[in-house]
Amino acid sequence: MKKLFKKLSVMALITVFLFLIMCPAVNALSAGTTIAFSGNNLKVGETLKVTVTIKADSEISAAEGKLTFDSSILKFLGATGGNAKAEGSTVSFTAMGPDKILIKSIEFEVIGEGSCSISAKNINISDGTTEATATGASYRFKTASSQNNNPQDLGANKKAALTSIKVATGTLSPAFSSEITEYTVVVPYTQVDGVLSCESLDPNASISVEGARQLQVGNNTRTIVVVASNGETRRYSVTFNRLDENGNDVTVSGNLTDILVSVDGKDYYIAEQDATLEPPAGFSLATAQYGEKEVTAYKDVSGKTVLLYMIEKDTENGAFFLYENGEVKSFAYISTPEFTYIVKDVTQEAPSGLYTCDYDLNGKKVACYKYTDTDLSDFVVFSAISPDGNLGYYSFDVREKTIQRVVKFAVAEQEEVSDLTVTPAKKTVVMALLVLLIVLFVLLIVMLIIKSSKKRGKKIGSIFDGEDEYEMESGSDLPDED
Repeated sequence: MKKLFKKLSVMALITVFLFLIMCPAVNALSAGTTIAFSGNNLKVGETLKVTVTIKADSEISAAEGKLTFDSSILKFLGATGGNAKAEGSTVSFTAMGPDKILIKSIEFEVIGEGSCSISAKNINISDGTTEATATGASYRFKTASSQNNNPQDLGANKKAALTSIKVATGTLSPAFSSEITEYTVVVPYTQVDGVLSCESLDPNASISVEGARQLQVGNNTRTIVVVASNGETRRYSVTFNRLDENGNDVTVSGNLTDILVSVDGKDYYIAEQDATLEPPAGFSLATAQYGEKEVTAYKDVSGKTVLLYMIEKDTENGAFFLYENGEVKSFAYISTPEFTYIVKDVTQEAPSGLYTCDYDLNGKKVACYKYTDTDLSDFVVFSAISPDGNLGYYSFDVREKTIQRVVKFAVAEQEEVSDLTVTPAKKTVVMALLVLLIVLFVLLIVMLIIKSSKKRGKKIGSIFDGEDEYEMESGSDLPDED
């Protein structure tokens, strides 16, 4: 009996072992997506290369997804690293592995001017047995005319161009050209009228002039808006620099205030309004209260982030400074065509999968996060002020110079999901334990049956052991035979 029990136990263990071999653990798939661009400030006629990178935590055999774009600005040309097909403003693509990182390059031709957004979404990945959905990504940028010398001007077509601009007094600088959109002209103190006359290439275009016609001493900017018959628009600006009564140019040296501010060991004067000064992308001319005085400032669209332009004492060196909570300070930044992100030091402990370090940005060191994964060495996570004036985390691609908002840190998110989700690996373990319990239950039944049979055998044996009771007594007569 003991030998039989041993044999059954060995058979049960072999069964469990074979089950585990036939059902290996499967890792739960998860992946993230990033998109990078071949350059910013692209012009009509140039080629835009969009690189979609899908990085998974384990090897994947294939991925498919969609890339949406503005078909009035971009034209699909082709792709590498798998098949791609464009329908309207959507490119459906596939990328083949096997690899932990799949890269898909898609090329577009810039055919129009304006603001454009590209988004990678519906990214589905597979390792051959398991399917999952990767997080998407998006990026927004601007394109410009192929002949426009001013990247900030996004005039759509030469049909909205001017053929001449004339002023009553003074000379335009630089000399007029249809493709140059910004001019200055110096006028004497006696010139109080900023009259402008112009002609357009499109005879049916509408022309309007913005800005006060009466000139003040200093800089006065007037803007000519040309709207062609096809609806396309271009803007030209003319800044009149009216001299004072003594013939002096009051805009020299930034037209400084008497407010002296010390920043990083140097003294600066806050500059007054200068119409020729171009603020950082996403900021516009405004005012701010500095102590008891109102000064010229530059604010983002939310009005929460304030910059001051200041010029160093006894020099002509000027720069923008962050004005925050009554304090003026230098700052690090990341510029895009649409907005300038003000970068701050990270103050929280680095999430799992990242570590804290210093990064040199615009000559200023800031504390940031970097990934421990060497495959992500080109990405730095900064804490930055967004266009809506709120502080958030942003991933910056130091190679492609693109920036993307970080909603959640991927590593921390995966760890959290692994605790709450029944993954294929957990299912395998549960199945193995279930089989083991079934085998043990069967063994228990077999043992009970054997034990029960053994008891019954003993009982029957004890009955036959009492055969003396049925023996005839010696000398008793046999029954008579008939």
